[in-house]
Amino acid sequence: MSCASTARKQYIALKAAGVCVRCKVEKAREGRTECEQCSKDHRKIRNQSYAENKPEDLCNSCRRNKPTPGMKMCASCRILGAAAARKRAEKKKAGK
Repeated sequence: MSCASTARKQYIALKAAGVCVRCKVEKAREGRTECEQCSKDHRKIRNQSYAENKPEDLCNSCRRNKPTPGMKMCASCRILGAAAARKRAEKKKAGK
């Protein structure tokens, strides 16, 4: 059994039990997978990462290319995102 499948099973078990999937100790907030403290820590890390990359004026998705003028993502990420959205819509439509 791979580490990824073991980690995934643990995540699913913790989520089902209502325990925080990050610290694995505290009770998760209602409708969430993280406790309040882990959520604050995670938000702080995300905001710090965003603040570091924002001055460089990089694509919000790939963080490599310059975004299309007036947009937050580069053209290639927008094309990939649109294709993924079409695929999800087709899958959802087929599932009905």
